[in-house]
Amino acid sequence: MVKKNKEINKERLCDVCNKEEIFGVASIPGIPMSVAYCKNCINADAHPIWAIRGNIVCCGGVEHINPNYLNTVVYSQDGDYITIEEDLKRRPFTEIELTQF
Repeated sequence: MVKKNKEINKERLCDVCNKEEIFGVASIPGIPMSVAYCKNCINADAHPIWAIRGNIVCCGGVEHINPNYLNTVVYSQDGDYITIEEDLKRRPFTEIELTQF
């Protein structure tokens, strides 16, 4: 009888939520980067918050992006799926974030 290991391999966690085991790898729309997604994040069409926030900074800030980009879904630090617009209301960019890129 084969015993199944119930532990999640920490090296194979979703790059979006960092909680679930990965289901697949795909590119982030509008960003030349591929990341690992779990089923929940794929179904929510969510992307890594660090990548989306970083992309906005690289574009020169919110005033330089297409307004539709603010509808991009991310997994928040509070553990829920929200738009990047809502995340920026909860956690505005810090001066360090804006000058690091």
